Amino acid sequence: MYACFDLGGTSLKYGLLDETGKILENGKVKVHDDVELIFDLIEKLIKSYEEANTIQGVCLSTPGAVDCERGVIYGYSALPSIHGPNWIQELEKRCQLPVSIENDANCAALAEVYRGAGKGYSDLMFLVIGSGIGGAVIKDGKIHHGKHLSGGEFGYAVFQQKDGKLQTYSDLAATVQMVEKVREAMKDDSLEGQDVFRMAEEGSKICQEAVKEFYFQLAVGIYNLQYIYDPEIIILGGGVSEQKDFVEQIEYQLDEVLRKVKIADIKPKVARCSFGPDANLEGAFLHHVMRENK
Repeated sequence: MYACFDLGGTSLKYGLLDETGKILENGKVKVHDDVELIFDLIEKLIKSYEEANTIQGVCLSTPGAVDCERGVIYGYSALPSIHGPNWIQELEKRCQLPVSIENDANCAALAEVYRGAGKGYSDLMFLVIGSGIGGAVIKDGKIHHGKHLSGGEFGYAVFQQKDGKLQTYSDLAATVQMVEKVREAMKDDSLEGQDVFRMAEEGSKICQEAVKEFYFQLAVGIYNLQYIYDPEIIILGGGVSEQKDFVEQIEYQLDEVLRKVKIADIKPKVARCSFGPDANLEGAFLHHVMRENK
C-alpha cells in the first residue's frame, strides 16, 4: 500500500492506494501556511494508515518548482513556508519509509500519460487552467523539468503590453481574470466562474463577451505552445475544463486564430483530461513507482 498526498493552497488531499494505483480510501483536510504543522499532519495520517496496512512508500504532490532528487521545493506558491525544507529527509526521518515528491501539474500529467487522455502518446503538453495557468511538458513519455525546474510554467509567458504593464498568459487567460472582469462590469463581487458561464448561457451580453475573450486568449496560448514544442496532443485540465462544451469552444477559437494568422496552419490537437480531483494522487503514486523501478 502507498500513502499519497496532494498539497494545495488551502487543503491537503490524502489517499491510500494499492499496488495497482487504485484508491482504496481518501479524504481532504484544510491546511495553513505552517510547514511544521503540515509535516505533523502527514505523519499522523501515515501512522493511521499503518494501523491496518503495510505502507511501502509515501508519495507527495505539491505546488512549486520541485527538485525531485533533493526533495526541496523552490519557486513560489500560496504556501511560502513549504519552500526551503527538505521534504524527503524530514518525512523519511519521521516515518521510516521511502518518500518521493513531484510538482502537482507534473503529477496530473503523469496520470494522463499512463492512464488517461495522453495514453499512447510520447510527446505532449498538459495545461492546467485555474487561478493561474500551469502545466507540464512530456518528452518521450517522461516529464521535462528544465534546467531551472520551470518546464511547464506556461503562465509566466509574456503575451502583450497594456498601459505600460506586461501581461502574461495567466493575466489574459486564467479563469480568475475572466471572473474579475465580470465582477467589475456587473459590480457584483459574489460572482464565481460557474455563475459567469451560466449567465452567458442565459443571455448576458457581458458574460458572453467575457467567456468569448477567455476562450480566445486560451486558444492563442495553445496555438503558441504548438509551435514552440509541436506536441502530438495538448491535454487541458483544471476545473473549467469540466464545462460541457469546453473542448468545442477551444476548437472554434483555434480555427479563428488559424484564420487570422494564415501563414501557419497546424491546428493543435486538444483533449479534455480524463482524471478529476484525484489526478494528483494518481500521478504522485506513478512517480513514486517509476522511481522505485529505475
